[in-house]
Amino acid sequence: DRLRTFNGLDATPLYQPPPLADRIKPRPGGVGTHLLCPTRLEANKRPGLFLDALASMRTPVDAVLAGRGSLADELAASADRLGIRDR
Repeated sequence: DRLRTFNGLDATPLYQPPPLADRIKPRPGGVGTHLLCPTRLEANKRPGLFLDALASMRTPVDAVLAGRGSLADELAASADRLGIRDR
């Protein structure tokens, strides 16, 4: 729907398995404690929401916001201010 709304294009989503999907096995015990947010660090991607969500979590997790972009320094400062830089 986004392609149609913003670009006027009709498209069918492709749901491909990730590379090496057949080698990925779920861990016994289910839920893990690691979060990864790979994204461009740009305003339109709203990466600050990830930091806000992380700061509000009560469950201890290890988290990585991975990417490059014009907001890198601002997001690092936000992580410091929120007290989550080392998570």
